[in-house]
Amino acid sequence: MAGDGPHRHAQGDRRPVAAGAGGARARSVLRPPVRLSRPSVRFDQDRLARRPGRLFLDGDGSLPSAERIAAACGLAKGTVYLYFSTKGAIFAALQAEGWSGLLNAVDAVSISVTGSREVTVSAIIAGLVDHLRAHPELLQLDALGHSVIEPNMTADELAAFKAEQMALLTVSANRLDLALSLGSGRGLSILLRSYALVRGLWQSTPFARGGEVVTFATSHTEIAEALHEYWRGALS
Repeated sequence: MAGDGPHRHAQGDRRPVAAGAGGARARSVLRPPVRLSRPSVRFDQDRLARRPGRLFLDGDGSLPSAERIAAACGLAKGTVYLYFSTKGAIFAALQAEGWSGLLNAVDAVSISVTGSREVTVSAIIAGLVDHLRAHPELLQLDALGHSVIEPNMTADELAAFKAEQMALLTVSANRLDLALSLGSGRGLSILLRSYALVRGLWQSTPFARGGEVVTFATSHTEIAEALHEYWRGALS
């Protein structure tokens, strides 16, 4: 889930790995391709799954270069490109991982919570907001989507990213339909509109230097209140 944000950023690296530049098959940015079998592969992937996000949060709000990512992960720049063809794909993968965690929160509540519809909805919204609070990079990266991250991805990477996002969203939406006894497809509509609402509220929040939200605590309170109001009306 990616969209424009209030930041100004320079375009970054968009160089594909030489060996894959001519490949026609789209490959997922959620599961970076591994072409090596040495024991350190999983360690490299784990570092690439965590440290670029921290580097981004600690920076000035722009995407760090591939050189900085490699240095922060203790890897050679060429090793980074063994897992991701472009810099944009690294941050798209971080986005995808974050949103999958968000949807997992919906799934967990949909499966485990018993009680009235109101109780279930309150638990779902609490899970969503808790995840956003625990992952401050998620909405900041989302705000860079169309203007910065997507232009730094190949067409195949972008297509795979969008397809996997929709697949994850559809699974959660179907479970939401069952948990709340909704008509088929209604859960998908509610989740998409909830995302649009959260994105709009986030992007209207004033930002300080480094992308830190001035009213960081109150922004999540506002998101929770807005989601409760929307879901109450949507399900009435």
